Amino acid sequence: TSRFNPEAWVRIGEYHFDENELTAAITAYRKVIDLGPKGNAYYDEALYKLAWTYYRADKFPEAIKNFDELVLFADRELERTGKAGSEMRPEAIQYLGISFAEEDWNGDQQADAENGLQRIDGVYRGREAQKHVYEVYRRLAEIYFDTTKYEDAIKVYKVLLERWPNQADNPEVQERTITALERLRQFDQAIREREEFTRLFGKGSEWEKINRNNPEALKRAREYDEQALIFAAVSHHKEGQRLRNLGIASKDVETLRKAGEEYAVAAAAYAKYLDRFPHSKNSYEVRFSYASCLFYAQRFPEAAVQYAEVRDSNLDDRYQEDAAFSVTKAWEQQVQALADKKELSEPALPTAQTVEFKATPLPEAFQRWQAALDAYVTLLPKSPKAPRLAYKAAEIAYRFGQFPDARKRFGLLYGHYCGDAMALNAGHAV
Repeated sequence: TSRFNPEAWVRIGEYHFDENELTAAITAYRKVIDLGPKGNAYYDEALYKLAWTYYRADKFPEAIKNFDELVLFADRELERTGKAGSEMRPEAIQYLGISFAEEDWNGDQQADAENGLQRIDGVYRGREAQKHVYEVYRRLAEIYFDTTKYEDAIKVYKVLLERWPNQADNPEVQERTITALERLRQFDQAIREREEFTRLFGKGSEWEKINRNNPEALKRAREYDEQALIFAAVSHHKEGQRLRNLGIASKDVETLRKAGEEYAVAAAAYAKYLDRFPHSKNSYEVRFSYASCLFYAQRFPEAAVQYAEVRDSNLDDRYQEDAAFSVTKAWEQQVQALADKKELSEPALPTAQTVEFKATPLPEAFQRWQAALDAYVTLLPKSPKAPRLAYKAAEIAYRFGQFPDARKRFGLLYGHYCGDAMALNAGHAV
């Protein structure tokens, strides 16, 4: 056989293809392939052009078979020689995806009963270990996504995550799933998928262990994980705010209860974020939001701890005053909550008519409330709120009969804020 035979048959095939004589082109390209790959520099080109001709003839099963064979040949050559087996491999992957995405295989101008996912499964089920199979499924998903067939794209993305759970670029697949859901305006489901992100690809996940030697994949996963966590937290936070405002306006207890649940879910997401990304540039603002959600979820001691972190932070001071005041409100609410449950009682204020009053230790909640009030006044002595909060801290001591401490506190208040109405009250108390 002449060494020129392969090239000659390729040129003959090209001539027939250009003349739209597709059957003759197929025959010519098959002559090249029948010569086998050994010493045949045109083998991969003939495979590609044969597949492309079948595609042009709307013979999709045959096109798929030959595009697939080209990819397999290219991968075998790469493994054998260490060099790219065919420059046409990427295009073959692309047209495999396009062929499976084609809705009308029988030419009746109607979408067939069998869809792309069913067809690709029919060809590749059981061949998942072959390198290119994942690529073809991914290509099909992206074609659906790019042509706005988002429901179909999501189904294929789910298959990718289920059958190849440790693939390096799966975080991107999950992100594409979320984007597709958002474009379908299925926002609740998108939020749930974001909440899944950390479990699938976050710290300690099986995916992270498998990909521990792939720094680029870990970096991308971390970025997606950060976005997913913060988006989920903010979404639940906003829903909590919406329900709370609605519940207050309508005086509906059930709506307020649901608001509390949303705040609790948001708080959990913010907590995960801070655990996963403690040194993020957003950590200061996130912690303030976390504290706010804990507060409105009525987890007052936890809220106070987080507000205090913000108050005392060296990262920023944007929320310093709000956080300092919120620590006092958190402990005030905790005192009220304990009183409502009959777990704590607040003594009445002593008066001139009080015959006997015995000093008693401050319960822990009152101690923490008083400490928060003191911290605010120390940190922000010129704040308009400072005199009132200083007075409240002194009043706590006064209520529990701790008169030396109360007298000292009222005296300091009178001296520091003599121009304020609270100073007059402090003078009377002394």
